[in-house]
Amino acid sequence: NNNNDNNNDNTIKDRRGYREPPPSPEQVAARVRIDNLTRTLTNLIFPHETTPPRAHALADRWSGINKWLDEQWDRVALNFPGMNAMDYWESIALGGRLRYEPIDPIDVDTPWCYGPNAWREESPMCVRNAVPHDGEYEYVEEKTSDDKKNQLSQLKCVSRWGGEATLCYGQNLLFNASRAQVSRGGEEISSVMGRTEEEEVPTYTAGAWVGQCTRVRAADDLLDMYSSNYLAHIGRAFTGQEEPLACSRWINKTVLAITREEYANLFHSLREMFNSLEALHVAGIVPTGATPEEVKSKVQLLFLDGHAKSGMDEAWEAMFGAPMRLGQLKGNVCFKSIVYPHPGPRGALHQPQNVCGAGHSAIERKRFASYLLASFNISSEASPDNTVTLIGRRPYLAHPRLQDVTSVSRHITNEEQLIQAITTHRPDLHARLAIMSPDTMPFRAQLAMVRQSRVLIGFHGAAMAHLLFMHPDAAVLELSLPRYASRTNYAAMARGTGVTFLMHVLDTQTEENYEQITVPPGEVVALLGHLIPPVSKS
Repeated sequence: NNNNDNNNDNTIKDRRGYREPPPSPEQVAARVRIDNLTRTLTNLIFPHETTPPRAHALADRWSGINKWLDEQWDRVALNFPGMNAMDYWESIALGGRLRYEPIDPIDVDTPWCYGPNAWREESPMCVRNAVPHDGEYEYVEEKTSDDKKNQLSQLKCVSRWGGEATLCYGQNLLFNASRAQVSRGGEEISSVMGRTEEEEVPTYTAGAWVGQCTRVRAADDLLDMYSSNYLAHIGRAFTGQEEPLACSRWINKTVLAITREEYANLFHSLREMFNSLEALHVAGIVPTGATPEEVKSKVQLLFLDGHAKSGMDEAWEAMFGAPMRLGQLKGNVCFKSIVYPHPGPRGALHQPQNVCGAGHSAIERKRFASYLLASFNISSEASPDNTVTLIGRRPYLAHPRLQDVTSVSRHITNEEQLIQAITTHRPDLHARLAIMSPDTMPFRAQLAMVRQSRVLIGFHGAAMAHLLFMHPDAAVLELSLPRYASRTNYAAMARGTGVTFLMHVLDTQTEENYEQITVPPGEVVALLGHLIPPVSKS
């Protein structure tokens, strides 16, 4: 949840607080050499031309430099034992090819490739009225009247073909609030400063989730596969029983229950929103073409986490309605129907392709973008004007654990100079600076601005995920540093949208000050010319 990417010392910390020692001078020197090589190769292999015919030449060019690459790598590899050189460089190559290759055609005769049909039943967690049969993994469901079936519980999980994403859904399940611990959630950040992330993530003891059904042994194997995510935590606390559920309150709408992770970050929030909408489709709660009004009439959003308010709450509410919060529930609350979406990192929003080809993930991304725009009553038909929007990064109070809100990483120091350069050299375009921080611009205003833009320019960061909502005739220029050159999230997201995408890696000398970066105006103007050729005066 550290939206500002700041470190106050020379150690490297992950989100759980693990610290690595600072690199040695030799490692720093080797890192610089590798970064220089990264920039050289990225900008050499993937020239700044975006027409599809270039795609076939890229693979040949990549093959042609393999020998030279090996020679260069041998000179620095001793300082980085254990690093797989080809994996590192091929990830960069993949990113470049994603930017240029045309979308795979979609075969309408293989409907299992996308939407609900892309998922297969993986494992029942709890089966109504089941009895053991031929070993601990086998069971049969006893014949039961329809009326009794409607009273009994069940919980099952499904996985995506060719991927690791798993989601679960069930009927007639009970939540025992006394067996769960999580902060209340939804507070103003300023009122809960210093609250730890552990307090905001729910912990459960056995019996926190209960069903009138038979818990199946195979469920444990599924939980072992996904031991670190919130589905496993719920599954381990789930108990089956023969007795009817003792409920103090029933929720009759289908409950969309999710533990948000990076809840204040645009990119991570969009992943979880995408997964949530897809889960409703897969579980058969709403059809894929359902409008936001239809979804909100059938669904009750439930945040299992106890996070404070964030700028992304506006989008969650627009898509799924006002949320309930687990930390505010009391007693035994029962749900007629419940859906647990798959965790963010395993979704298809930024995956380059699934087992059937890249085009099928593109269908789902387009569907999601249209749905979110419709949630804010923003037309997906209007064409953009000739506006170039430069995204400025600013610090803001994203969550209670931030101690420094005075600086932000990857801040462009010469924003006004870039705007002036574009204005001078491209009079056919209108350049503007946009600070898309949640505390300065509501999410709906961000969407409207992005949808209006012909070109979006910004440094590698969450705001680049706005490309999902741009017009197909628009273009995106992602500025990056060598350390991010292999991160192709946004290239993958752009594929299939029609948006022209280009990543440009800056000179490594800019990394001497990671927080403040000066971008050469001439490079931006030249790259802009490749994305949107100037209008001929003749």
